[in-house]
Amino acid sequence: AVAKEEQDASQGYETQMQMAKLKIDSSSAAQNQNHFDEDAFLDEAIKLAAAEASEIEYQWTNGCDHGMVHEKRILEFVHAFKSAFVVEANRTGVLIRAYLSAHAATSKKYADVMFDLAKVKKVVSYFLSEATEAILGGYNIEAARGAGWHASFVCYFEHHIAGGLQKHKIAATLTTTKMFELHVADDNDRALISFLKRRISCSCLDDKYRDVKSLPKMGLCYNKKCPLPKRKAERSKMFCCTRCGLYSYCSSECQKVDWPDHKYDCNCYYLQRQREKEGENNSWPRN
Repeated sequence: AVAKEEQDASQGYETQMQMAKLKIDSSSAAQNQNHFDEDAFLDEAIKLAAAEASEIEYQWTNGCDHGMVHEKRILEFVHAFKSAFVVEANRTGVLIRAYLSAHAATSKKYADVMFDLAKVKKVVSYFLSEATEAILGGYNIEAARGAGWHASFVCYFEHHIAGGLQKHKIAATLTTTKMFELHVADDNDRALISFLKRRISCSCLDDKYRDVKSLPKMGLCYNKKCPLPKRKAERSKMFCCTRCGLYSYCSSECQKVDWPDHKYDCNCYYLQRQREKEGENNSWPRN
């Protein structure tokens, strides 16, 4: 029975990885940068969002909604953005491209939300609420996606705010490592729970954090062929690429294996930061 549970858990993790298609692969990105009709893309996403939103049932675990936002326009934007993200993730299989495409697809129709600081903060509150409820085991269709799934959106929109609500700024400063780690984290991951606890206004995660705070914080090795279970290692024992400062590895061996895939992104990040230091206002190389 134990072996069966472990097998099911492993299969569940693999299914999650396959369904979300969360591989950050520069060669895949290059192959999928073909043009497509953004209006048709957003229409498809909005239809998906409408169907999904009509089925959502909120049943808060302890009566607290963790700062959930109920404004109609914010909810419309959130559902459209998430659905656009899913459509593009399924189309290209590249995490960062899915976020940036969803950003581009929703910017025109929802400009009043995307470029309003107060409203973007409400979008962050929405995702924090969903992620927190997922951690607590509450049932609604949104939370069922997993806390990490929603937490990665928090990370994305926090970068949007930090970049002054400009797309080229978010693309230049986006820390894909953190987003990816959040996206694939399980609901008992210390780093995930800590990330959420520091941001929510309620104390609903205090008990959960006490349960996991003695556990080591885990990081994700960026080598897709890493031999460690789920590619995770203690964060304190990992190291970052010294050139870009973003990609983390569990060992020098994994870094060497990943270099052929990483070098394109590494150079892009490095050159972008050099331009920023020189005060140039250049667009992100991969756009």
